Amino acid sequence: MKAKTFTLNAPGATPWWMTETKTTPFSVGVQVDCAGGGTYSYKLQYGFSTDYDVVQTDLLTRAAGVATLVFPSNHGLSVGDSVVVWGSANNNAGSTMDGTFDVASVVDLKTITFAVTNSGPTTVPSGQVRVKKIHCFDDTTFPAATAASKAGSVSIPANFMRIVAVTVTTGTLNVTFNQGWSGN
Repeated sequence: MKAKTFTLNAPGATPWWMTETKTTPFSVGVQVDCAGGGTYSYKLQYGFSTDYDVVQTDLLTRAAGVATLVFPSNHGLSVGDSVVVWGSANNNAGSTMDGTFDVASVVDLKTITFAVTNSGPTTVPSGQVRVKKIHCFDDTTFPAATAASKAGSVSIPANFMRIVAVTVTTGTLNVTFNQGWSGN
């Protein structure tokens, strides 16, 4: 699998990087380079998901930059988990509700909210939107770092990984994920 590098120059998260979980043994190299002499605080997160975590939604609406997503049954998500949304742009030109978003609030067992750009359609008809749920966990073996570059290897077979920058005062964080292949 080819190495992938992401750059952060402000607080926030890199996009989720998808791993190959069937690789044996499972191992991912993570390199975080702090460039520019700034102050940084960051952590590694894992995302777990299954094919069963792809669902069709009952309703997707947007008001004032907040999307509300209603599932047909208990979603099982928590604040900080992620959703990958697609299909909202079908017959809804200009929709800003497709993409990967972090859950901002859990309204009830079937409803969540997340931040979106405040433009485009305000309602997507039932049955058009599909969602992949990503359950997020902070890594405890790759401790959060401040103002220092860090490299390590991860052996927990997560489906996704990302770095979350809590603080970036100046400069950039260059994050590289690399998963080798044994050739077998």
